[in-house]
Amino acid sequence: MKIAYFHYIYGSGTPLAHVNQFSEAARDLGHEVTIHSMNLAQPPASSNSSVPADPTPGRPPLRERLKKRLSRYLHEPKELIWNRAYARRETEILKTDRPDVAVVRCHNLTFAEVLAARATGVPVVLEVNAPAAESLRYYDEYVHIPGAGVLTERFKLRRADRLVVVSEALRDHLVETHGLDAQRITVNHNGADPQRFTPETDGTALRAQYGFGDAPVIGFVGSFHPWHGIDVLQAAIEALAPEGVRFMTVGEGGASAEFKKWLDERGFSDSVTFVGAVPHDEVPRYMAALDIGFVPDSNFYGSSLKLFEYMAAGKATVTPAYRPFSEVVEHGSDGLLFEPRNIEDALECLRTLAFDSSRRKEIADRGRATILDGYTWRHNAQRVIAACEAAVSARTS
Repeated sequence: MKIAYFHYIYGSGTPLAHVNQFSEAARDLGHEVTIHSMNLAQPPASSNSSVPADPTPGRPPLRERLKKRLSRYLHEPKELIWNRAYARRETEILKTDRPDVAVVRCHNLTFAEVLAARATGVPVVLEVNAPAAESLRYYDEYVHIPGAGVLTERFKLRRADRLVVVSEALRDHLVETHGLDAQRITVNHNGADPQRFTPETDGTALRAQYGFGDAPVIGFVGSFHPWHGIDVLQAAIEALAPEGVRFMTVGEGGASAEFKKWLDERGFSDSVTFVGAVPHDEVPRYMAALDIGFVPDSNFYGSSLKLFEYMAAGKATVTPAYRPFSEVVEHGSDGLLFEPRNIEDALECLRTLAFDSSRRKEIADRGRATILDGYTWRHNAQRVIAACEAAVSARTS
């Protein structure tokens, strides 16, 4: 198939890694995939910008101060207005390239893809990673237009030819919220590349560099967003660092500055290695130095990319028992699940693996087998392609 893949991702990070790895797997399956980055947002002005500097020393330029103050109120109107430009650009691309189908990674308040699909007759498959209502919880730096997110979500989901969602929990939520036909929805958890994330990667050098020795090392790979449960991670550090357990965190952003300050104030800097942000291609090297992959917290709908990468890398995992994790992990077999937000339950799981290397290896081996059986990017791409084929078939039948 010839696939046009549209996304609205700004910058780099986990979402873009998803886009690239799916596309690479689909191409390996023999399909033609062209990625189109649509986001109209511009990066911050560089030091070489021609914008005149504000004359007041120590203060950002007036333009930047006004932008920061007004963006709280104008962000959502801007996103809605941009649909016109997105629809025009996407229509031009679809008319020029004539793909068999368009796959679109959903973006809050954006519905241009269904307008472009209607204008060109190209079937559209929407990839949904989060419900619109979540923006009210996590993006409180903006003033929200009442009902805008849910209404635009309903508009595009009801008009798409097929939907691909990252968990059964998200599917059921969207069906209930918008009255959708569940038969049009494909559940497709995230995946991992078992050639990049593999137990064969040697972590000896990094363990030596950071002075881990023979201590068990618990790893957190993430971006320190509110839903990642940094307070749960801190509780684990407080309880287990005095018992000789080491921790490594890979990632930055969100509350990472506050986390580093907390480490210094509480005297845990020697027990916790804060690596910071690294390119996604470097993540396997750091995971190789871990013994346990930890997901402190999540949400009711999400498919944590790092869970699959931990498991593919041959690391025993400890994750909260939200439904999306339970859809993948069998507790006690290929991972350990704890009651969400229950610190004592999480500590019991972490201790079980930290101080029992044979148990840790059994779970890690079965975890990698789970990935190989159904959660590689090739599996992920196959499920998306099946949804695309169904969308095309429904248009031509």
